[in-house]
Amino acid sequence: MAFSRTQQPQYADSQGYLVISATPVAARNLIGKRLIDVGAIDVEGDYECEFATDGMNTIEAVLRPSAVTGTFAPTLRSMYYNRVVTRDSDAGANFAAGVAETLTLTNLRGAQVAKVTFSVPASGSVTFAPGTAFTAALAEYNGL
Repeated sequence: MAFSRTQQPQYADSQGYLVISATPVAARNLIGKRLIDVGAIDVEGDYECEFATDGMNTIEAVLRPSAVTGTFAPTLRSMYYNRVVTRDSDAGANFAAGVAETLTLTNLRGAQVAKVTFSVPASGSVTFAPGTAFTAALAEYNGL
């Protein structure tokens, strides 16, 4: 019997939802939930969504909020092993309802973690409500 071998790509394709990993104290109930499932994020402070980048060389984070109040922007960061020091980053434009923001980092070899971060200002909010239309909200990452 002959066996065939398939050659695996050097880097595996990966895709996933952005999941909230850090919030202000007053919004701790959001940790562990998908960004697209939590409704309006309206507690002032810093938020982050962390995900593993093992085996990826390029990543992109795609964010398209369904509603925004205030002026603030997302940032995609690859982190050193300590998860505190930024290795590389891509800062996006200010969030705008219905407008997709794609943040991209390349040459990630050796980076194990990436984070999407944003800071909600006083009286600000952002919502990523899922829907079925082409303009539905997005909050995900893609890796190669």
